[in-house]
Amino acid sequence: MILPQNLTVDDNGNITANTYPDPPTSITVPSEAIPTGSTIAISWSAVTGATYKLQRSADGGSWADVYTGGNTSYNDTAGVWNKVKYRVASVKSGITSGYTESKEVQILPYKVDKITAPSQVMEGQQIPVSWSSVAAANTYVLERKSSTADWAQIYSGADTQFTDTPEGGWTSVQYRVKAGKDGTFGGYTTSPEIPVISASALVISGQDGDLGTLTNDVPYTVSSDTGNPITVERFVNGSLVARVTVESGFAYSIPVMELPTGAGTIKLVCSVTPSSGGPVTATRIWGYTKTVVQFPEEGGPAVLQQEGKKVLPITLAECIKVPVNWGGSLDKSLELLLPLLNTAVMATGSYTGTGTFGQDNPNELSFTFDPEIVIVSGASGSITISNKEPSGGQSDGYIQNQKATWYSTSAAKQLNIQREQYSYWAVGKAVQT
Repeated sequence: MILPQNLTVDDNGNITANTYPDPPTSITVPSEAIPTGSTIAISWSAVTGATYKLQRSADGGSWADVYTGGNTSYNDTAGVWNKVKYRVASVKSGITSGYTESKEVQILPYKVDKITAPSQVMEGQQIPVSWSSVAAANTYVLERKSSTADWAQIYSGADTQFTDTPEGGWTSVQYRVKAGKDGTFGGYTTSPEIPVISASALVISGQDGDLGTLTNDVPYTVSSDTGNPITVERFVNGSLVARVTVESGFAYSIPVMELPTGAGTIKLVCSVTPSSGGPVTATRIWGYTKTVVQFPEEGGPAVLQQEGKKVLPITLAECIKVPVNWGGSLDKSLELLLPLLNTAVMATGSYTGTGTFGQDNPNELSFTFDPEIVIVSGASGSITISNKEPSGGQSDGYIQNQKATWYSTSAAKQLNIQREQYSYWAVGKAVQT
């Protein structure tokens, strides 16, 4: 029997109209970026009497079936992709319609943005390694490569930090980390190679020399095998800008935004007192060039996004930059000052330098309250004093018994040049009576 082209006979002998089915008129996918491992909800409009075929194309690859059935929705799971698209067709009497294609969905892969490790380590001392968290990930795998062994896993779990200890014979070590969920992982984020130095009284990472034109922050690490506190002084263009007391393995990155524009110098002076003998000092000197940031002549508003979502600062305070030792932004500074806000008192003043310097001729400022921090400034630089105990180094600053005391190796460094005018500012808690 010959039938017209618009009729078909199925396996049961039923004769039906052979009509090309209409495709779903629409398909809906998330408009925001989806983290790897999370659910992608897809839905489409219904076609009377039809079943459906849903296909997926990840990262521009070929189309593959992911669902066949009578439902008008499906929940997919985002893989380790950058983007994905879907298309759906209706099926009637074994005939598949054309496809209705979705817009592209952006995928946030299991990618660790940053891994942090010291720029140098000392034999026998612990190595702190940390990394940024990843949305939707529940497992991180940390691997290590040393000068004596290839990559090997040393940690797996939910934490975003791990402490390692170098083994004997290493001259370098390197770390890499990946994030994932339920056995599916993204790519690795790898640290720079870290030199492992022999045990020594005091070592500053890096070498003296010119850093060239800076585009990133300047990292350094200070190590000592004495087990005693280390005093670190940082000078920029000859002016003391910071003094801290730290433990061995202290790592810090000097923010490039806080360095003066043009040609300049960074000098680190570190000292430690061993259990026997006098203080040991190490110095590191770098030259640098910082160019002026050029902004376009024309500009306009733009959308701020993080992980594919529109964001705005919660408060204006987040937009205001302040020195790192005050938190880096105004909102962090206010958090640091919060314990003082109800009882805070401040004092300002000035003094004239006398030309003396050194531990036997310290500068002292007395207050009627207990200062938490004292900032002294002059034409040649500034000093921030917040330590509560003296370190005993060649330069030091500390606060005790309502008095701020500081000294250094020259009148200029001590902010005490003869007849030079200096100002100070202090904040602390009022004395309770």
